[in-house]
Amino acid sequence: TQSHALTYIQMNVKVRHIFLTGVPGVGKSTLVKRVLDRLQRTKDFPHTISGFYTEEVRSDDGERSGFDVVTISGRRGILSRADASTPGMPHVGKYAVHVSAFETLALPELKAPQPAGAGGPQGAAGAQLVVIDEIGKMELLCKSFFPAVQQVLDSDVVVLGTIPVPKFGRSLAEVDAVSRRP
Repeated sequence: TQSHALTYIQMNVKVRHIFLTGVPGVGKSTLVKRVLDRLQRTKDFPHTISGFYTEEVRSDDGERSGFDVVTISGRRGILSRADASTPGMPHVGKYAVHVSAFETLALPELKAPQPAGAGGPQGAAGAQLVVIDEIGKMELLCKSFFPAVQQVLDSDVVVLGTIPVPKFGRSLAEVDAVSRRP
């Protein structure tokens, strides 16, 4: 729940990786945004936050038409759009995935965390909390994404992230690897 995630982060307990999981549309990203909003409004939360979250994009008739990637600093770009007329662009279901836009926005938010005990900056631009919403099929189309996620998870930063529930029993190897981490 939102209060549990906030408590763990604010108390700086030994839990370093907090991952929310659930089926699409259950509210994982919404919960991440609510936790971020509360943390950013908390005066006694002195930590630097980096990372990204995803946001649904809806058409005029209310149908989901894609997703945007939004950095913690507020930069926004296209992650995917429902568009079957994009030859050569990778697709996940009905969505054409804009891998280069994702790379441009999300990867810098995950750069240069130091390994645990290395004594360098805690995370991207010295972040002590890194948000990764989500580690899913679309994001994993970026070949540099999972190595960057692993580097963040190996560092001293606290991670608040989301991972999808396996669909039809078919899980992603990268998601399984994250799920098995302590």
